[in-house]
Amino acid sequence: TDAPLSPNAQLGKAACAALHHALENTPDSADESVYHHIVSIVETALIDEALIATNGNQVAASSLLGLHRTTLRKNLSVRKIDSDA
Repeated sequence: TDAPLSPNAQLGKAACAALHHALENTPDSADESVYHHIVSIVETALIDEALIATNGNQVAASSLLGLHRTTLRKNLSVRKIDSDA
C-alpha cells in the first residue's frame, strides 16, 4: 500500500494538477502572460487563506506570510481582496 502523503506533498500534487489544467486551457491570445496570471491567482488565494486563518487580522496575516504589513495592504488593494475574511 502507498504511504499517505505529507501535507506539503499533497499541496504540491494538487498544485501540479491545477497548473497542468490551467496551462492546457490557456488561449494563445491571453492578454497577460500565463506566468503572471497564475501567480496572481496563487497570491490571491494565499492572502485569502492567511486572512481566514487570522480572522481578518492583517498584522497577523502579514506575519504568517512573512510580508511587511504595508506589502499585504498593497496586495489587498491591488487585488481588491476583502480583508474582513
